[in-house]
Amino acid sequence: MKNIAVILSGGMGSRFGGTLPKQFTKLAGKAVIEYTVEAFEKSLNIDEIIIVSHPSYVDLIWKFVKKNQWEKVTKVFNGGKERFDSTYSALQGLEGEDNNSNILLHDAVRPLINESIINNCIDALRNFEAVDVVIPSADTLVEVYDDGCISNIPNRAIMRRGQTPQAFKLGTLKQAYQRAINAQRFSFTCDCGVVRSMVPGVRVATVVGAESNMKVTHPIDLLLLRSFFRKQIKFHLTLVIISIISKIKI
Repeated sequence: MKNIAVILSGGMGSRFGGTLPKQFTKLAGKAVIEYTVEAFEKSLNIDEIIIVSHPSYVDLIWKFVKKNQWEKVTKVFNGGKERFDSTYSALQGLEGEDNNSNILLHDAVRPLINESIINNCIDALRNFEAVDVVIPSADTLVEVYDDGCISNIPNRAIMRRGQTPQAFKLGTLKQAYQRAINAQRFSFTCDCGVVRSMVPGVRVATVVGAESNMKVTHPIDLLLLRSFFRKQIKFHLTLVIISIISKIKI
């Protein structure tokens, strides 16, 4: 049974601005997507990595693969206009893989994904066919009518904010997508939504994510990540200094 990570990097980042899509924006010397892919490259439980890219940036992705010597990246596929199209592109490229393989779909613009979340997704797939990563909502969530007025205020205690990865048995995700295509339904907010709508008998489990597993959507998100990396660098430098001092003979 293989554990395959699919990095979704097909977006053009229209809300972000800039000359390049947000996944290629520099963050402490590297592109955002480099941190994302490295997390899966270093994961002991990930066997293979596939990247789905906007066609204009496929060559750039391969340059990153060569530069970083990512051995687990085997394929780079063209993405589509919407997330649905990009995931379907990956599924087409996975024809021939065992339907029991574990597929972890992750946003390229969530660079702080960690090993614990990856492993928890894989562990959950031992008992479930679909898994979502979620965190509690600190804010009150509201539903609104078309005119912007509140229609409902759900109980915050049972609400969660979805992150990625979203993890699936390959056969289940393929079945859900094929049913959606047959029904000509393409508007879904995420892949778990496709499974819940098209294969309603499948229960979608959840595992706990992390506030640090944030998504770069707006410029302020990049500022927050830069602050995080500066703190990390200072922390590691402190450890190095302590290590050196401890080895000095007085």
